[in-house]
Amino acid sequence: MIYKKRDYKYIVAIDPDVDESGYAYLIKEIRKLDISRWRFPNILDMLKTISVSNIASDTIIVVEAGWLNRGNWHLHGAKNRKVAGKTGEHIGANHQVGKLIIEMCKHYGLNVIAHKPLIKTWSTASGKISRKELAYVTGLDKQSNTEERDAGILAWVFAGLPVKVPPLNKM
Repeated sequence: MIYKKRDYKYIVAIDPDVDESGYAYLIKEIRKLDISRWRFPNILDMLKTISVSNIASDTIIVVEAGWLNRGNWHLHGAKNRKVAGKTGEHIGANHQVGKLIIEMCKHYGLNVIAHKPLIKTWSTASGKISRKELAYVTGLDKQSNTEERDAGILAWVFAGLPVKVPPLNKM
């Protein structure tokens, strides 16, 4: 579907996962962000609800699409081929969840985009955004997992809202 990046009032961002996907809902005008995690059937229910609501045309669904990364090899360091294969299998399953979410968005006539994962520049060793960093950027400070926080920062960045990276020694 054709979209203009900053023309939407509501942004739903999803970080797909086999077990529970990170889910963020942002009301751009008032910078109200909520994050949670949902199982696949619940995400489909939510998409259907949005599709029949009066906000559907003002909403975009942004799905983190790791499959858009150029390459993703997992055979490095002390990992053997079996461990690397299992890691690849898990990541592939997550990618399939994302592709199915996008397919259902299109089926429901929703505005949707597959978005390449954001470059990880946060202070944690994994490069994932911490709870404190998300609070610093968005004002939202609640207990959450990495999928929720990734979805939250994806919605925030997609909306074009300001992102100030906190000083590393403060987090």
